[in-house]
Amino acid sequence: DYDAAKNGHTYSSNEPVCFVSFLEYYTEKPQSYSTVQVNSNYYKDAAYICERNQITSHTVKADSLFIIQKRNEDSCPEGFSEITNTETCLKAAESLEVEYDQSYNGNEDIGEPIVCFASFIDENGNPNKLLNKSVARINSNHYSFASWLCKKND
Repeated sequence: DYDAAKNGHTYSSNEPVCFVSFLEYYTEKPQSYSTVQVNSNYYKDAAYICERNQITSHTVKADSLFIIQKRNEDSCPEGFSEITNTETCLKAAESLEVEYDQSYNGNEDIGEPIVCFASFIDENGNPNKLLNKSVARINSNHYSFASWLCKKND
């Protein structure tokens, strides 16, 4: 429901945008208490409401050396392999226009594969479209909203 009383410019560090508040973390769906408002006080559990100006889609070019795998798929598609070293992860991130931050590297989820992935990937495989910026790293903690970065096989 739209709630005009919540409109405003609460946080000067953010620009006011139209958003729906309190999306459920796993399903990304509004809750019974979610509201639509124009304000600058959005959090990571909110989603912008946008107007599409042009049709865009995430496609893989035939000559692409690196790709972003579909979100929450812990593997690489046929013809591609996981990236397990920092140098290649950095190259993939730069090629795919994703920030790389080696301070996030590690093995925080013991038993899971330690691979190069990017956080906060949208449902179409696009980086930097959600409220939080996408960041690549090599770690085992690739949870919801993460996608493996994969390298084309030789």
